[in-house]
Amino acid sequence: MSIISLIISLIYYNEIAINNNFILNLLLKNKIVERFESLLLLNLIDVNFYFYTILTIVVYLKYKCGRGWYSFRSIILHPLFCNIFIIGAVLFYSLSAKSAPNKTITLGTTNAIETPLYQKAHRILTYAFFQFGYDLSIKVLPNKRSLIWANNGVLDGELFRISNLDLTMFINLQRVDEPLFIIDQSVIGKPGIKVDGWQSMNKYIVAYERGTKFIETNQDKFKGAILVNTFDQAISLIHSGRADITITSRDTANTFLSHLKYDQELMVHQPPLVEIALHVYINKYKHPELAGKLSTLLKLMKRNGQFDALLFELE
Repeated sequence: MSIISLIISLIYYNEIAINNNFILNLLLKNKIVERFESLLLLNLIDVNFYFYTILTIVVYLKYKCGRGWYSFRSIILHPLFCNIFIIGAVLFYSLSAKSAPNKTITLGTTNAIETPLYQKAHRILTYAFFQFGYDLSIKVLPNKRSLIWANNGVLDGELFRISNLDLTMFINLQRVDEPLFIIDQSVIGKPGIKVDGWQSMNKYIVAYERGTKFIETNQDKFKGAILVNTFDQAISLIHSGRADITITSRDTANTFLSHLKYDQELMVHQPPLVEIALHVYINKYKHPELAGKLSTLLKLMKRNGQFDALLFELE
């Protein structure tokens, strides 16, 4: 009777762990998590065998001790179980990580290597994907090619895109729900530009980079719109008088303007025009569970200070 019950419990919890990232979410609720580096903890995703073994032991001991059957969730949330599980899993990682070479995960982006967003994303995600046994590789590509390759499986996903990317067009991509960044999008132009929301843009001709979706969907808010391939081309159009403004993140604007000969003629206007969330997108058929796991990891990194610490290293 006890053997059958144990088998049923394993099957039941196998379903929970796979479908809902149960193990990782459980650990996030447990105070002991904060005593370990996430580098060790987050490799627990790969130790399901150990999880089921410990579960079997705990259920069996509780039954044998005559304390009656606890609910499955009560058993798993018991501090004794959590501590045993974490210690064993950390030991498992320390043994297995030495022998298993990392796989490579390749993400596409339209951002140039020298841009602050690229540098920040590279720093954060190199660390994050390493926790799952991946080395991160990034390819800088034209906008449409990057999306098509990510959707078709040539790449493993997109480094970051806006939160409302049209997934009816890119059906193989899955958004990582936790934003990678929340950034402001600022207007760059000569002095005298007045920024007061979208309604203030109807006096200006905007030059914008190909693939900037939030501008494409709001073209009717501007006096006119000129499509360009690079930020430098947009700045040149403003300098020549063919366009009035361009729009990009404040950090990117400051970085580029500081290296341009006519940077004194242009400025980053305040307040920002709009604030947008940027998310990683993963090809869900190549990596069915990775988007959910990465979302949970990013939450943990932000909560325990690791996220900010990695960004601080870039300053």
